[in-house]
Amino acid sequence: MKEHALNAKVRIRRFPKGYYRIRKETARELPQNILARDFSAEGPMCKLVTDITYLRVVGGWLFLAAVKDLYDNGIVSYVMEEHQSLAMVIKAIQQLVDKGFDLHGVLIHSDRGWTYTNMAYVDYLRGLGVVQSMSRRGNCWDNACIENFFGLMKCETIYQNRKRLLTKEEMEQLVRGIHRLVQ
Repeated sequence: MKEHALNAKVRIRRFPKGYYRIRKETARELPQNILARDFSAEGPMCKLVTDITYLRVVGGWLFLAAVKDLYDNGIVSYVMEEHQSLAMVIKAIQQLVDKGFDLHGVLIHSDRGWTYTNMAYVDYLRGLGVVQSMSRRGNCWDNACIENFFGLMKCETIYQNRKRLLTKEEMEQLVRGIHRLVQ
């Protein structure tokens, strides 16, 4: 750089100091792991698990938020959008309410992703009377049942078609078909 008289420009910080700092979580701030890897349920709509997966499509990604009932391992609700958002996970729970399910006292377990730790989501569940459970930090085994579903879904359907990526419309149609099979 000296030979060519080049100097690096110092970038100006665009955000306040600490803007990107990760919020430290304490045990009392976030729900405990009530599910504790007990993936059995006494009846329908007693224990639900939820998560988000990414689906590669032509031109980008689709995000799929699904809710699985541990009683019969069926997908009881799902939302697919082009961007991961808080509204997406709330919509997945709202679909259950719209279907007439009373969620008071129902256990809903998730990982500690930003959408599930967001206070708006926590307050929404609290307003419905839901018992919220969260995986321990960095432990994917606590949410293994929904992670396994996503893995099998991708392996047996999406990854079978390796010659080309699916379009968004084809992926949406595929997920609707899978939902009909597993609900």
